[in-house]
Amino acid sequence: MNLGLNPTFEFRIGTRGLTESQLQGKRVEELLAGPPKVLQEHIAPTNYNMTLLKSLGLNRFVLTLRDPRDVICSLRHHLHRDGAKKVWHIAMAVASGLIDNTFYEHTRQGQMDILIDMAFPKLQSWTEAWLPWLDDPALIIHLIRYDDFARDNEAVIRETLQFLGAPSEGDIELPAIDRNAEGIDLSTHYRRGISGAYMDELSPEQVRRLEKQVDQGLYRRMGWI
Repeated sequence: MNLGLNPTFEFRIGTRGLTESQLQGKRVEELLAGPPKVLQEHIAPTNYNMTLLKSLGLNRFVLTLRDPRDVICSLRHHLHRDGAKKVWHIAMAVASGLIDNTFYEHTRQGQMDILIDMAFPKLQSWTEAWLPWLDDPALIIHLIRYDDFARDNEAVIRETLQFLGAPSEGDIELPAIDRNAEGIDLSTHYRRGISGAYMDELSPEQVRRLEKQVDQGLYRRMGWI
């Protein structure tokens, strides 16, 4: 199946900033006026961003959410990629409140402690902030839980294609995984891609500390407990 669309990482409608990304009105307008593109961005679910999308008419999009407990494990590996260990990128993670300036001075265990204390609350709040927008009748959001995608790639892809009004029949060709020395595919950022990875990547004490921070309402709605 070939839709003639290629993901682009050069064209962005939002600023960089992980959980703080802000949409740029002019870029959204350029997106809507130009040829179809496939974008992937970490947009902050702020009133400004969502109101801007509705005002410009971009009210239909796909949202993927993943258990923040797994996200912090993925983030730790991401922060050790050569491409991520740039001064500006590290400063961005510090400014976003995900890590502190001592992060790289710690052992793996110490780095995970920092992510549990700093990144997890931020990522959980970012995720929870999407819930009111999922219920907003002015927005048509196709929600993908990463757990469902990991369990059945093809089914979720076909559902997403149907949502987008694209052909969903035919063979689905998933990208080949070409791991680098760090065990990560640079084109997809794929490493393990399993749900519940935090259970065997963290110590039992770290898992307990995470569980105490879990927002029960959010996790029940998302099916993560």
